[in-house]
Amino acid sequence: MTRIVAFHAALAASCFVATTALADDKQVCSDAYKQAQTLRDAHKLTSAREQLRICGRAECPGFIAKDCAGWLKDVEPRIPSVVLVAKNAAGSDLTEVKVTMDGAPLVTKLDGLAVDVDPGVHVFVFEASDGKAEQKVVVTEGGKAQRVAATLGATGTAPIPTATSPGTAVSGLTAATTTTAPATPEAASGGHKIEFFPKQPVENGISVGFRIGYALPYGTANGTATGSLNNLASGQVPFWFDVGYLVNSYLYLGAYFSYGIVQTSSSSNTSDCAMPGVGCSAGDVRFGTNLQWRFLGPNAFQPWIGLGFLGYERINVSAAGNGQTETFAYNGIEWVTPQAGFDYKIFPALSAGIFAGVSFSQYLGVSANFNGAPEFTSMDGNPLHGWVFLGGRVNYDLHL
Repeated sequence: MTRIVAFHAALAASCFVATTALADDKQVCSDAYKQAQTLRDAHKLTSAREQLRICGRAECPGFIAKDCAGWLKDVEPRIPSVVLVAKNAAGSDLTEVKVTMDGAPLVTKLDGLAVDVDPGVHVFVFEASDGKAEQKVVVTEGGKAQRVAATLGATGTAPIPTATSPGTAVSGLTAATTTTAPATPEAASGGHKIEFFPKQPVENGISVGFRIGYALPYGTANGTATGSLNNLASGQVPFWFDVGYLVNSYLYLGAYFSYGIVQTSSSSNTSDCAMPGVGCSAGDVRFGTNLQWRFLGPNAFQPWIGLGFLGYERINVSAAGNGQTETFAYNGIEWVTPQAGFDYKIFPALSAGIFAGVSFSQYLGVSANFNGAPEFTSMDGNPLHGWVFLGGRVNYDLHL
C-alpha cells in the first residue's frame, strides 16, 4: 500500500514539474517573440537574432515558431560584419590587440576573421603594447567583412590606403585619417527611419484603408406608415475610408468616413421619385470611430472582426421635375456597425480582402426645402434602420 501511495505521489509530482516547465517554456517563447520585434525595429540586429533563435525553436507554439523562423531569415542577411586590422609603425600586422566597440569588449586578439556587429555609428578602440588608437566608423547594414584598420605607434599621420572598402578606417596614435562609408538613412536620422515598404509585417504604426462595395437598406426612416427606408433608397455604393493606429499587430483603433452614392427608389408608389417627369439624386454620409481585431497578428492570412460605434449618418435626397425642386435630409446617430472580413497580405504592409457589415442607426431629425423655402423640420418617431454592406477593401500599414 505504501509503495502504491509513493508511486502516485511521484507521478503527480512529475506531472506538476512537467506542466510548470511547459508553462515556463511558453513564457520564454512569448518573451523572446516580443523582444525580438522590439530589437529588430531598433536595428539591434545581433541581439534580435539571439531572441529569434529562442522563439523559433520547435518547442514554441506553432505561430510563434513560424513567425520567428521567417523573421530570422530576413534579419541574418542584414547583420553586417567587420574585419579588424592593426599595424605597427613599420607596417607589420599586429595580432595581440584588444578591441572594444562603444566601450564594450569586442575581441582580445586579431585573427582576420569577420565579427558580426549591429549597423550604425560605432567607436572602435584598438589597444596593444605598441600604443592605442580610436576609430569612429559607420557600419552599413548588410555589409559583410567591412574593413576597420588602425596603425599603432605611428609618429606622424598614418598613410592613407590607396583603396578602401565601405566601413574602412585608418588611424595613428598621434594623428588620424578616417575614411568611412556614407551615412545610411538610419544613421542620418538618429538610427531610425520611416519604412514605406517594410520587409516584415508592421507591428505598430499608422494604418489606412479604402473599401468599396454595395449596401442594401433595411428598417424605417420615420414612424409613419410609409416611412420605410426602401421608399427613399434601393441601395448605395459606399466609398469608405479608414484611418487609425495599430497598437500592436492585432489591435487597430481609428475612425471611418463613408460617402455613398444612393440609388433612389422608383418602384414604390409612395416615393416622389416614382412620379413621371421627376428625377432624383441622393447621397449618404457616415463617419464615426472604429476598432478591429486581427486574429493572426502579422500572419499573411488575416481574418478580422471590427466594430464601428457612436457615429453619425445623414442622407440627402433631391427631387426635381415639373418646374419644382425639393430637397430633404434625414440625420441621426449610427450606434454600432459590426463588421467581419478576411485579408491577405500581398506585401508585408499592403493587404486586400473582403468584408461584410451591418449598421444600426436612428434618424433623429429631418429638414426639407421646397423651391428654396424651408418646409418642415420635424419627423414622426425614431425607429431603427440601417445598411447591410458587402464589398472589398485594401489596407496599408505604415511603420513609424
